[in-house]
Amino acid sequence: MRILLTRARPDAERTAARLAALGHESILSPVIEIVATGAALPLGPFDAVIATSAHAFTGGMGSLVNIPLYAVGERTREAAERAQWIAAIHVGETAKALTTRLRDRFSEGQRVLYLAGRDRKPDIEAAAQEIGLDLQTVETCVAREISSLTEKAERALRTGEVDAVLHYSRRSAELFVAIVRRAELWAQAVRLGHYALSDDVAEPLIDAGAHIFVAAAADEDHLLALLPRGNPR
Repeated sequence: MRILLTRARPDAERTAARLAALGHESILSPVIEIVATGAALPLGPFDAVIATSAHAFTGGMGSLVNIPLYAVGERTREAAERAQWIAAIHVGETAKALTTRLRDRFSEGQRVLYLAGRDRKPDIEAAAQEIGLDLQTVETCVAREISSLTEKAERALRTGEVDAVLHYSRRSAELFVAIVRRAELWAQAVRLGHYALSDDVAEPLIDAGAHIFVAAAADEDHLLALLPRGNPR
């Protein structure tokens, strides 16, 4: 299959390598880029640190690496390890699963630092408020919109050389629909197979009339498992 990838370029390149091993061809056309905000990190003390994205760790983490980390997903754990995290890392598969851990392990008044993206869901902050945590949120990264597809991606859509699109976040799915409509290519794009990481990611695509396949669990292994088998290399 010829598969369009719209996630941020470093992530798209990793996915493209996995797809190549499965016998698929990738066309990369990110609709977002992840940029560090340069926000200063507080010194604490904190009882825990929360991170919901691998992009949360920008620059040196300083003494924060000695504080227990609660992370969403294995990719976030791996990013923390690359940032030389020393303290224990507790992983929840989803933000909802992580908030369950927080409710089980923390009590009112404990101080927690949330390394967050500027565009985020309210799950962590809502759970912290419910528990009564003293939560300090620092936005360490922001996802900036890229206003158009690459020339190669537009040409491939126009000439029917794309079979499917993978969607990893609700925001990138929304941006994809908007960008393709501006390029007057939605009539071509709506006929493709659209593969979404979760029901939340799928929603804007369904609203736009696309046919969606949704991963059984919100991780890349389950997303790629939806694809027809190619010819492994």
